[in-house]
Amino acid sequence: MLLLIYKVQIILQYSILKTKKNRLSISIYVLWLMFVPFFINLSPMKLFNFHQICLCVLILLLNCPVLISQEKSQNSHTMPQKSINVQDISTQNESQKLPVFSNNERDSLKTAVKGMVIFNSTINKPQYFDGETWYCFHNDHYIGERFGGGIVFFVDASGKHGLIASSVNQSISAKWGFFEKPVEANDKSLWAGKSNTEKISKISQDKNIAARLCSDLVLNGFDDWYLPSMDELNLLYTNLKAAGIGKLSDDLYWSSSETDFNNAWLQDFKTGVQKEHHVNKSAFVRAIRSF
Repeated sequence: MLLLIYKVQIILQYSILKTKKNRLSISIYVLWLMFVPFFINLSPMKLFNFHQICLCVLILLLNCPVLISQEKSQNSHTMPQKSINVQDISTQNESQKLPVFSNNERDSLKTAVKGMVIFNSTINKPQYFDGETWYCFHNDHYIGERFGGGIVFFVDASGKHGLIASSVNQSISAKWGFFEKPVEANDKSLWAGKSNTEKISKISQDKNIAARLCSDLVLNGFDDWYLPSMDELNLLYTNLKAAGIGKLSDDLYWSSSETDFNNAWLQDFKTGVQKEHHVNKSAFVRAIRSF
């Protein structure tokens, strides 16, 4: 009987070592030490020698930290984790936020230095300054971008092509131009301003008319400027003037779109209304180009 008990004891000790102090094997072993002597009416000292008892106590002491760490580890897996959202991070890092500026505020900065980064509230995107121009952190163009010698006011679906307006007026009192017969520059559509301007400039030697002021313009390294068509002029009003970009005046601007003989389209940049007027009318001129 004693031999059998001793063999069971050896198996339990081996199980503890083999399972790397598994909590279950230790618990079984402790129960074994506590209750088996009572079943056979023997004292623990008779069943186990002194060295065995010391070994058992030592194993228990060594396993206490392991049991505690296992308990903490299990509790940590069951505890719900607090989710951190963008709002949490933004409030915890208030001093690390980018300075926020609108397009107008950005352009009036006197302390802008190369490498400066801001958040543009007009386009809701971060931008960086390369020492001359503000850029976004991507390759797509956007309305209000300083690019290609002027200000982008239209971008197509690809994000790579669009229209750019000069950042200043080319005239505040130019005439469309009087001709002896229709010029046939009557296309109102998008991208038509260039061909309209070419038709007008081809038959006129007057360098002070609206179309020639644009076609003869060399600005910021570009010489392919033209007078916008009716639809292009409306985009200029909608995307720049209405947004307070580009320093456009509350006045009449010429388009390159002819209506009929000696009449052409212009647009009121105070109200946005497009109207037909005689070509001898004096109005503002703002050149554009495509990219």
